[in-house]
Amino acid sequence: IITARMMGKSESVLITFEGTYIPYHILYHRAEYRCRPHRPRAPLCYACLRIGHRSEVCTLKNHIALSENCCADITTLSDEEHRCSPFCHNCSGDHPLHPKTALRATRRMPRSDREHTTAV
Repeated sequence: IITARMMGKSESVLITFEGTYIPYHILYHRAEYRCRPHRPRAPLCYACLRIGHRSEVCTLKNHIALSENCCADITTLSDEEHRCSPFCHNCSGDHPLHPKTALRATRRMPRSDREHTTAV
């Protein structure tokens, strides 16, 4: 074990092991704990509604405003022109953009498709 730290207010601990092997479980204070690899969640930008970066570094945040339901650019449309039907441009699903739904769908996509949908 190289380092160990608490992950926020949860009871999970992030432990850094030396090398690439992650043990199935470890003993700590006479108790056995299961080890699982840490897979950080992909960041979601709330400015352009794309997965892969955060709004602080978004290059489009001052140029567009998107509808959270249909991902249409609402800066160029009037209320009469904007016909809102659910669409997620991260996974091309017929649901409104929701971080958990889009991230789950992105994980199921083949890697070649995923690279094209997450690029901005």
